[in-house]
Amino acid sequence: MKHKEMKKSTIIIALIVIILIHVGARIYVGFKKEYFHIDEAYSYSLMNYNKIQITENEDFYGNWHKKDYYIDYLAINENEKWNWMPVYENQKNDVHPPLYYLLLRIAASFTINEFTKWTGIILNIIICCFSAILIYFISKELFKNTKMALLTCLITGLTLGALDTTAYIRMYELCNFFVLLITYLHMKLYNQQEIKTKDIIFIGISVLLGSLTHYYIIVYTVFLFIMFAIKYISKKQYKNLIKYVTIFIVAALLSILIFPHSINHIFGGYRGQEAKGNLLNLEAIFSNLGIYLYIISKNLFGKLAIVAIIIYIILYLRKRKEIINSEDRTINLLLIPTVLYFILIAQISSYKELRYIMPIISVSMICVIYKTYKLLTHYFSAKQAQIIISILLIIVVISPAVTYSHLDFTYTKMNNLAKKMEEKSGIPALYIFNENNIRFLDDIYIFTKLDESYIMKYSQTSIENIKEVLKNKDTANGIIFIYNEGVEAGDIIRQIKETYSYKMEDDIQRLNAGMIKYLH
Repeated sequence: MKHKEMKKSTIIIALIVIILIHVGARIYVGFKKEYFHIDEAYSYSLMNYNKIQITENEDFYGNWHKKDYYIDYLAINENEKWNWMPVYENQKNDVHPPLYYLLLRIAASFTINEFTKWTGIILNIIICCFSAILIYFISKELFKNTKMALLTCLITGLTLGALDTTAYIRMYELCNFFVLLITYLHMKLYNQQEIKTKDIIFIGISVLLGSLTHYYIIVYTVFLFIMFAIKYISKKQYKNLIKYVTIFIVAALLSILIFPHSINHIFGGYRGQEAKGNLLNLEAIFSNLGIYLYIISKNLFGKLAIVAIIIYIILYLRKRKEIINSEDRTINLLLIPTVLYFILIAQISSYKELRYIMPIISVSMICVIYKTYKLLTHYFSAKQAQIIISILLIIVVISPAVTYSHLDFTYTKMNNLAKKMEEKSGIPALYIFNENNIRFLDDIYIFTKLDESYIMKYSQTSIENIKEVLKNKDTANGIIFIYNEGVEAGDIIRQIKETYSYKMEDDIQRLNAGMIKYLH
């Protein structure tokens, strides 16, 4: 059935409205974000500080520090604004390529001497606007229907996973963009009898930039590469094959030339070694897949995922052959690399978390919507299918509010912790830090809210040392007492309360890797 085409001006207006809705949702999420994952703190420090860890500073332990000490680690100051070396040097000594950090550094140049979540969130919002345009064009190629393409664009950008990808101040929003871009460029290439020079150059540039963003993009791209190489070989299109392979070789060589440390990261770095070890752990393959299936289904459909999947399978199996025969084969350019990426990353990733499937969060949702739409058209008319899928997708978007599903990376469980710390900012803060659990960046945000704080090594903790540290401080109104995992704090707290005649011990907040108490 031929669908009535929408006017170009109407499509542009609709797309602008959709993008504004996406932006509005993300601004709302940004206001809700209350805390930071350890890696988000690394995002800020790696693009600006002169070393990876603040704990490596000689004056870190055993000194009282003002909040500016920690803000300096996370923000660009006046003396650093023309020093761009940390963008490259810190990534060389860490495990990621530098492109995202370069963009974050540029964004942070507008907030000199200030650490704010909005630097990273606004950068991610800008990236997601470009992703929305790609989602529309990819969907239009698949559906051959502008209304379905616009609907897919709207819903794909409003899933829990998509919103969390923006809320998480890391390179994954940029990864999602490059996966979409590389996929779309391959879709445009798919039916060409002879590869156009400009198309292959665009693919080369996108692959190059993707490889400089995150190594997992290479995984997705390799699967696409294999599919196209097989296609050109099977059709004996050797001229196309040579052009295609050549641009990938050029992109790979340029990537290595720009960032040669990637070879060591992938094959010799600790993340590379972990990935190889996990890959060989075949006993865990099914449990890993189960965990990731739960994660991706929850973040695409909320808690309605299980019901939706069961209904889909029942309906699909009844008309499997008809559905397969009616599908545009172009869907395989999304589906096959996405599924293979999912299986491999489920096995090799160090942690079983949403962030590692964020690069495929949009292509996954496009595949789901397309497959669902095709299924519905075998039970209903095209117009009815469109109405039904619209209702279903609206339910998907609003279901998190009804089922009380939360975004992982807004940390609303922190219960206005920053405000609580600001209210007690004048009270001395003592942090007993277990140096065997170096996750200080999990907690660094609270120290940007406290006027003064002191980091004491757990191995050197005694009531005598604590009394010496606090002797010139005003402890009449109590102290903020913080400790991290591995610290047996009960006896220390008891001795402090006895020494300073404190009667009350209030739990302020459990942290990602520790606990805050108010002793008074």
